[in-house]
Amino acid sequence: VFVFLLYLNSSDNNCQGGDLLIHKLIEPDKDPKPQPLENECTISEVISPRAGRLVVFENNRYSFHSVSKMINHSDERFFCYGSFTLPYGKASNFSESKYKLPTDIKMYL
Repeated sequence: VFVFLLYLNSSDNNCQGGDLLIHKLIEPDKDPKPQPLENECTISEVISPRAGRLVVFENNRYSFHSVSKMINHSDERFFCYGSFTLPYGKASNFSESKYKLPTDIKMYL
């Protein structure tokens, strides 16, 4: 149903990357592949990590995201990432897709 990311610390000043990238398909498709190729998308949003920043977005067939490569990071990165989901086949956003991408459900404490 939705995905969330809560940043717990900001990056130091000497680092680059580590931004959350939200992608959009260049050519709209009613049934896109779960993981389209990089050249099939454009970046529509760049969200920098900042302590206390909460990012929430709908989890559907068009919710493509990645993280930019981290360079010169001297500190560890702390964040909470998770989702609220429905059992496979119950989510109307995915049920009509011909593609199947299994989800590994894990909890780390």
